[in-house]
Amino acid sequence: MKHLQKAQWCLLVVFLWMILAPFASSRAQEHPFGIFFSNNVVSLPVTGLPATTYAQFHPGLDLFTGFRLNQHSRHQWWVHADLGVYYHRFFQTGLRLHGSIDYRYVISSRLSVDAGLIAGYMHSFTWYDVFELDGDGVYKKIAKLKGRPQVLGGFRIGVSTPLMPVKVDGLALHLDLRTYLQAPFAGAYIPIIPTNTLMLGVSKKLTCKSE
Repeated sequence: MKHLQKAQWCLLVVFLWMILAPFASSRAQEHPFGIFFSNNVVSLPVTGLPATTYAQFHPGLDLFTGFRLNQHSRHQWWVHADLGVYYHRFFQTGLRLHGSIDYRYVISSRLSVDAGLIAGYMHSFTWYDVFELDGDGVYKKIAKLKGRPQVLGGFRIGVSTPLMPVKVDGLALHLDLRTYLQAPFAGAYIPIIPTNTLMLGVSKKLTCKSE
């Protein structure tokens, strides 16, 4: 657990670097800032994604940014950073901080599709009693607001379209389907929890260029 707590600070530094790095670059960089609204359902990876459209509503909110790694007009590689929270009334509240490496294929000026791998940190707050084994072999109740650090992984697919195609730095609409995997949740009993997420959001593209 101590290693995971140290990892959250490392990820925070990486998150800030991803935000500030394009501003320090000597070349122009596409640098979107955006917001996602989501529904989060605990279900089997991938096959459980349809449940995000009809199962119970467990809302989430994410802020994201990123920058482009190459200059190819059609085949693009991106790095994204995401800070978000979601509330599952039967299960947990999760604070997620993660990055992703994404491949984007630009079909036309009005449509692009992308897919990527996710890795990061999650802090899980459960609203039921949780006990932890201490060094003396005694189970002690953990304060609910303390939460538990978790490793976070996953993958995503998405589509994007500009709301104003004639404006290079205009608003864009995004639809994402994601599967998150968090661990370790309950030791050997429940080592991994999958969460499928449907996300709808908007972003504003900025162009950063050093003088």
